[in-house]
Amino acid sequence: MISIEDMKKAEGKDVKIIFTGGNQFEGKCTYYMRPEDEDEEPTLFIGEDKFALQSEIESIEIL
Repeated sequence: MISIEDMKKAEGKDVKIIFTGGNQFEGKCTYYMRPEDEDEEPTLFIGEDKFALQSEIESIEIL
């Protein structure tokens, strides 16, 4: 799992994300959303209509 700081740095940038299951995404990170309560996770909105939760992301590379 990556840090919140790494997630914030990715906002607005082209990124390569490797997920915990081994899948990859390469494209634009459009938005970082912080959790509104303790039951939610930090989230990155990526591509046109996808999102990734903090616990799903193994690593982020800013391209």
